[in-house]
Amino acid sequence: MSAAPGRAGPPGLGGRAQLLLLAALCACTFVVNAGALTANIMESRNLTTAREMLEKGNWLLPTMNGEPRLEKPPLPTWATAVAMDAFGEEDLGRLRLPAALAGALLVAFAWLLARELTGDRLAPFLAAGTAATSFYVFFMARDITWDIFCHAFMLGAIWQLHRGLARPAGRLPSFAAAGLLMGLSFLSKGPVSFFSLLLPYLVARTLSSGVAPYRAAWRPLLLTIVVALAASAAWPAYAWLTRPEASAHVAQKESTAWINRNVRPFWQYWSFTAQSGVWAVLATAALVFPYARRRVARLADYRLLAAWIWTGVVLLSLFPEKKERYLLPVLVPMALLTAVYVRALADAFRAGVETRADRAIVRANAWLMAAIAAAVPPALWLALRARGASPGWPLLVAVAAVFWALAALLAHAGLRLRPLAMWGGMVGMVAAACVLVLGQVPAIITRNPGYRPYGELRQRADLAGVPFFRAGDVTGKFIEVIWASGREIHAWDPRERPEPPVAPPLLLMTSEPPDRVLAPELARRFRVEDLGVYDGAVDARWGGGALRNHVVVLRPREAGGR
Repeated sequence: MSAAPGRAGPPGLGGRAQLLLLAALCACTFVVNAGALTANIMESRNLTTAREMLEKGNWLLPTMNGEPRLEKPPLPTWATAVAMDAFGEEDLGRLRLPAALAGALLVAFAWLLARELTGDRLAPFLAAGTAATSFYVFFMARDITWDIFCHAFMLGAIWQLHRGLARPAGRLPSFAAAGLLMGLSFLSKGPVSFFSLLLPYLVARTLSSGVAPYRAAWRPLLLTIVVALAASAAWPAYAWLTRPEASAHVAQKESTAWINRNVRPFWQYWSFTAQSGVWAVLATAALVFPYARRRVARLADYRLLAAWIWTGVVLLSLFPEKKERYLLPVLVPMALLTAVYVRALADAFRAGVETRADRAIVRANAWLMAAIAAAVPPALWLALRARGASPGWPLLVAVAAVFWALAALLAHAGLRLRPLAMWGGMVGMVAAACVLVLGQVPAIITRNPGYRPYGELRQRADLAGVPFFRAGDVTGKFIEVIWASGREIHAWDPRERPEPPVAPPLLLMTSEPPDRVLAPELARRFRVEDLGVYDGAVDARWGGGALRNHVVVLRPREAGGR
């Protein structure tokens, strides 16, 4: 059920101005310093698959390190491959642009859906800004993975579905668009978003409005289902027909993954509001019933939003496998509810009808955020000093000026009870952290200052065309080495198979010193060139030893045995 469309709210920013400001906010939170952090294990899988798409042309049947990669649908990898083709492999910040665009799309859909849910002029802007600055939203929009794509498309599908159910006439285009967006979500990460974002919305909508809207729109809903099935099934059907054995193996493996991997207790997610970052206090307050319902009900359907959140948390909690990033779809309705709650607080204070609880929550949250903002400059200086890094006084002065100004704004907002000023200060904190602080994180987390990056190997002209091998496992965390090295790396352990798999020259990586791995016979037959130890910027133990390797090159001996 949508709120009354006649409520426009007080004079403020128009729709175009709101979208421009949101675009600038997304640029700060999703794009600036996007290349600061090295590729993690999930990104390395996506990047390696995208690289092999470009090298081998296997866009429909992707591979990763030469092996079929059918575990994830290919749409996000296609986007990554397009970016890689345009910008090359070296600039991670540019390679993360597709994820940033998906994050911006999610923010835009949050704005559009909030317009349908509230009929208010300001609440959609607050909702989209809250979404853009929620921790796991901006974190995943800086990550070359699948989650932000599937949930962005599904949120768009929910927006179109909500429009179609709310409007009795001219609804077919909305239902067709909803089906198409559902298909794009499936092509991004399979049925994940159907279960974690769409199903909770449908349950919440049913609890709020009953089944009458679905009965009245059963024919358009059938169109949605047909379009969604057609779009979703195209790639899986092709993969099944062309690689039936590999597809069957993947289907069996993935069907048990939710039960066997990363098993956590049922209550693992019950601190879910903390995943919104700076919005945790307000999000928690917005979920307190019946206090928040009395505030929010004047602007939006509280039962719909609260049920959407709680249903998502419960459904995710039912599965044994749990990861914090799986809470991303819960953050979407939580951003909507939090924003409407802030908007309602602003109305209450403006009308002079606020309660003691309203005053306590605004002051506690504003002053907590002010304390955090005030602590950022000295904390950054101490962290960098502990690592022996020197970012320069201009940056430290800028950080101090911005964050202490935000601290003053937030403290004043708490003192004067200004919820909208508090909201602006919190958004400013996240944006400033992404622009001014995030670029310094590598210097803080580096545990191995003298490391030798694997990227050096791809730059060496004498290794062009030389096949790479490793005396050990080439799965798991080692995919980060495969991506950084710029080529496939296959397993070959000379202790088990003394004969080289290909005629040298070849490069061999080993976690042990080479003389413990290479038999004397190999050293007599081939010239062994020791390139030293390569590793990562963080402690090698973080990768279980996979990131630290001795590297040697076996070359044919020249005439005369040299």
